[in-house]
Amino acid sequence: LIANYGNDSIAMIQWAVEQNISNLTVVSVDTGFAAAKWDKRVEQAQEYARQSGLHVVRLKSELSLADLIRERGSFPSPQFQWCASHLKGLTVLTWLDEMDPLGQLTVMLALRRGKSLSSQQLNEWIEESPHYGGRRVWQPLYQHGLEQRDALIERAGFEILPHRSLECEPCVNADANDLLRIDASAIKKASALEKEMGGHFLDASLYRSGETLTDLVKRLKQSKKSFKPYSELGGLGMGCGDPFACGG
Repeated sequence: LIANYGNDSIAMIQWAVEQNISNLTVVSVDTGFAAAKWDKRVEQAQEYARQSGLHVVRLKSELSLADLIRERGSFPSPQFQWCASHLKGLTVLTWLDEMDPLGQLTVMLALRRGKSLSSQQLNEWIEESPHYGGRRVWQPLYQHGLEQRDALIERAGFEILPHRSLECEPCVNADANDLLRIDASAIKKASALEKEMGGHFLDASLYRSGETLTDLVKRLKQSKKSFKPYSELGGLGMGCGDPFACGG
């Protein structure tokens, strides 16, 4: 089970526990760019999985998001969303190839049709996934709505987060609500990268001339504009990183 320990991941873990899925390993990736408070959530979720009889593996990306940006000389963007495949996809696939050289394992993903626009045609099974070396992918929550998902989270004893997984904070696809809630340290580290690289961390169209991410966030807060809360957006995912358990 590829997890990011956001809402959908916790629901998927609880579903697997209730279904008595045997020989299951919950795999997550440390991207090196998580929110300061996210480690505590990861530790709590990993402990719950262990106590429920599941195996737990925490992988670490060879390069952090910041290092990848420096290496490539550019930021990911809505047009070129390479971060998920490099940070998480390659990290998980390398581990899978070591553990399962014959490609016999089944990969479980906590994807739902309601998660993102790109998931609307999601099916329960992918017989040979190109993202996982031709391995079979199982997405048993593909038809679960928010009420069903939230009930699973509550039975696991976890709070339902009002935001996506914070394994990358900020995410390069962050929206206005994300920018209004994240702490100053996350804004500072992203702004420092902007200064270092001479570019924009987010979609350039969001910025006014000469603005940094710090300026953009300040302007959003001062505008007092009302943005739809995450819960009303249906818990939508990023789309780009769905195959690698991003967002959610």
